[in-house]
Amino acid sequence: MPEPKFVIVGTGRSGSTYISKLLTNAGIPCGGESWWNPRMRRDDRGRWDHRPIVGDSSCCALAQGLDGYEGMVFHQIRHPLDVIRSYIRSPVTEPHLSIFQKLIPDADRTDVLGFAMRFWLASAETAELYTNGGWWRPEQIGPDLIHQIANLIDMPIGRNDVVRAFQNTRINPYSYSQDDPQFTWERPTWERLAGHDAKLTEQIQEVAARYGLN
Repeated sequence: MPEPKFVIVGTGRSGSTYISKLLTNAGIPCGGESWWNPRMRRDDRGRWDHRPIVGDSSCCALAQGLDGYEGMVFHQIRHPLDVIRSYIRSPVTEPHLSIFQKLIPDADRTDVLGFAMRFWLASAETAELYTNGGWWRPEQIGPDLIHQIANLIDMPIGRNDVVRAFQNTRINPYSYSQDDPQFTWERPTWERLAGHDAKLTEQIQEVAARYGLN
């Protein structure tokens, strides 16, 4: 099976499901953990409509490794405090837990907050090594970005296709902003993170600043 032309990497809880559905609805079949998945087997069919995929969006890709991959790598990065909050509210479980730990093999699985902090940092730093097609934050997803992705993978799509895609794609709750009223649980603070691990928090803040996630 031919490799996907592109992959969208990042942590879980960063809107990877939403972007894969959006691209698929716009006419670019994108898997949701199809090629890079916890089952550790390649699937060239989409998760949403079972068409042969052109790309994949997967939080497993970085942990499973991209050495030798020759396609386009995009990075979708969400604010660390929002990702960490999501993992605190709903801790990652198997089979994803073992996959994620490939990036942070020495992390303590029972330390939910520490694990989430280390995973966000490792994902962001690893993505920087492979990203060749650009990065964006979930709140920057819009028609212009979809057209940009389409042009970079040489699959231009029409304006009406993109408009319909946004109309027909439901936002994943994990992708909402911190101000959305559906979020009633507390967002962790930098102070709370520093109290847990000051050095790790400083490293996260340094990487977040590079992406404008202050």
